[in-house]
Amino acid sequence: FIRPCFDLPMDLLALPESFLLKLMRIMARKDRNRLRQTSRNFEKLVAESDAGHFDYCKITYYDFPREKSSEPVLIIHIDEETFSEIEITNDGLKRFLEFSSRIFKTISMNEVRLELADYIFPLDFLRQFLSKFDVELLSFVTYSDIQLEKSRSIIVNFPKSKYSLRTYFHPEYERILSLPPMEDLKILSAHPENLPMTSESFLK
Repeated sequence: FIRPCFDLPMDLLALPESFLLKLMRIMARKDRNRLRQTSRNFEKLVAESDAGHFDYCKITYYDFPREKSSEPVLIIHIDEETFSEIEITNDGLKRFLEFSSRIFKTISMNEVRLELADYIFPLDFLRQFLSKFDVELLSFVTYSDIQLEKSRSIIVNFPKSKYSLRTYFHPEYERILSLPPMEDLKILSAHPENLPMTSESFLK
C-alpha cells in the first residue's frame, strides 16, 4: 500500500468531517506536517486526527556519539522511514513530545519493537509517547535483567496487546515465569554466535 501525496485545496475544511478524518488516516507524515503549517484550522485538524495504520515502529537506543549529536539518542522508525532522532535530554524529549502532539492524536501499529538500555533510558517519555499507540504486538530485545524489568514495566501499559521477547542473556527462571503469556519467546546466548539456549540448559 503506497500512501499518496496530496496537493490539497484551501477549501478542504468544507468537506464533511467524516471524510476529513478518513483522509487524515491515509495521508503521509510529510503531508500532514506540510498541511498543519498552512493555517490554524489545518493545524488543529492534524493534531486531533488519527494517523492511520502502519506495519511497525522501531525504537532504538544509541549511547555513542553520532554526527548530529554527542548525546545519547533514541531513533524512531515508522515502517521504512526514520521518524525522528531524539537527544535524550530534557529539552530534546520535551521538544519531540510537543512535535508529535502536533502530527497526530493516535496511531495504530501491527508491531512496536523496543530495544532498551540499562541506565539512561527515558521510560516516562516512552510511556507518554506510546500512549498514542494502538499496538497489536509489543516486541522487546533485552541484554540484561535491568532491561527485562523495564520491559515488564512497559507491558503493563498495554494490557490488550500481544507480546514477544528476545533476550541475549540467561534470566532467572522465576523472572521468566512472572512474565505474561508471550507470542514468541527466545532466550539466546550472549556469545557472538547467539545460539539459542536449549530448554535443558535453561532449566538447570
